[in-house]
Amino acid sequence: WATRLTAVEEWRKHALCRGFPQKWWFPDQGGRFDTAVWVCSHCPSQTPCLRYALDEGITHGIWGGATESKRRRLKKEAGRGRP
Repeated sequence: WATRLTAVEEWRKHALCRGFPQKWWFPDQGGRFDTAVWVCSHCPSQTPCLRYALDEGITHGIWGGATESKRRRLKKEAGRGRP
């Protein structure tokens, strides 16, 4: 458990979103998320961030550049044996 926590803390230290308003990653329903997705696309922590959200079943916000609906789609595809 401690090793997993350390890994999460490590990618979070390097996440670009730390320097921007948190509300960009948690827009109101129907709100804009394009800026957050753009920042994520340039972030060195994008892949571990997305993996974290998928593993933890996080359903709100933008994680690893993926919207809630995109994460649902990714989980569904993974359940069908797609990477």
